[in-house]
Amino acid sequence: MNSEEYEYKVTEKSFSQEYLLPFIWRPISRFIPPKLTPNTITITGFVFMLMSGVFVWLALRETPYYFLLAALCLIIYMAGDNLDGIHARKTNQSSPLGEFLDHWLDSISFVVINTCCVWVLGLTGWILFLYIVAIISAFFATIWEQHHTGVFYSGFLGTNEALILLGFLYSVLAFCYPHPYFFYQPGKWTIAYAIAVFTIITSFHTAVTCTIRLHKQKKKILALWLEEVVPLLVALSTIFFWSFQGLLGIEYTIIFMLSCNTLLCGRLTIAHVVGKISPYRNRAVLAYAGIGMLLTLKFFEFKEEVFVVYFWLAIVSLWLSIVWDGVRGIQGSQKKAQ
Repeated sequence: MNSEEYEYKVTEKSFSQEYLLPFIWRPISRFIPPKLTPNTITITGFVFMLMSGVFVWLALRETPYYFLLAALCLIIYMAGDNLDGIHARKTNQSSPLGEFLDHWLDSISFVVINTCCVWVLGLTGWILFLYIVAIISAFFATIWEQHHTGVFYSGFLGTNEALILLGFLYSVLAFCYPHPYFFYQPGKWTIAYAIAVFTIITSFHTAVTCTIRLHKQKKKILALWLEEVVPLLVALSTIFFWSFQGLLGIEYTIIFMLSCNTLLCGRLTIAHVVGKISPYRNRAVLAYAGIGMLLTLKFFEFKEEVFVVYFWLAIVSLWLSIVWDGVRGIQGSQKKAQ
């Protein structure tokens, strides 16, 4: 399959893209050398995303002015995430590998960006778990819909809007941190609370609309839910239970829950791009979650040390599987392109 034959199908409804595409992304794309591969742009953007996480960490511990560098890196990441596809189509370099890297690296970026967002906003308690479940639902539902329909649907409020908002927030915090109005305070309407509520509402809306569109094309939506969505819900419920029992710190809880989304989206991304589905991924997640739940039920009276060993076994296995998804996806995409 050559680049002219490969087509990445996307339905773009993003509010900001209507203005960004003609006035920013396309003009910038004219200066990109034709020999530069779209995958290089994708990977470069991903590196800047990782750097934004490092600068957020420094801003919270050293000086707030690091937030400005975090915002800059985030905007560069957004630019790369948009320019790679434009450059690929313009130079006839679209490929299965490019689509796989785009979505797989985005699913990892999802963990870093949202972990930083939660830290910065200071979310805790029930609103934190609602926030995590909502954004996971939106991301997973989008990849889930693409897997079954072949079309990536970008809604009115999507990734661009989220990154612009977060970049603006970082820029403001560089001069206002640590003002209490930017932190979540239970029972008080702060900027953090407003952002969290807005994100929860729009994310659940995205998940519901994806499910409705999928139902119109795939009538056996209940069977798909049981096979592909329930494992994610069970995994998230188990991690929430661990946190509720005081067995996990909030940082581990956030990263573990977001990483589960990356793991299960990886399965769908490989299946969509390469055409091979892993029949054991969902079963393994259910088994891990089930055993983990049993270990922490009171009447089994397992020692906490046993849980700690199991937790690290689970999270190491999870990220090894994510890395293995990258290897399989790259190899499979290259073979498909030949």
